[in-house]
Amino acid sequence: SLCRVLKHQVSRHQAHLPFHLVDARNGVIRVAKWRAKVEELGPLILLMPLRLGIDQINPAYRHFILACLEMPQSIGIVGGRPGQSFYLFGHQGPDELLYLDPHLL
Repeated sequence: SLCRVLKHQVSRHQAHLPFHLVDARNGVIRVAKWRAKVEELGPLILLMPLRLGIDQINPAYRHFILACLEMPQSIGIVGGRPGQSFYLFGHQGPDELLYLDPHLL
């Protein structure tokens, strides 16, 4: 999975990177614990592997996705399935997501 690949690459090069990687694989983040860690470590990238639907994104998550993409700290959302993934980096109105297909870059 993408989380494992990123964690492996970051662990190999951590001394040269200006950020730390945090994997919230179980979907739980204890804010009090990480607030202290952020002050200690500095910038971090938070990975939260989630399933937002089976064949398509569940409409119940629309507000959450748009809110995440609007946060100034957000670097985007990566998602999809094997052979069909997308990097979501913004939106235009409530119905249009801005994305890149990493297979075409």
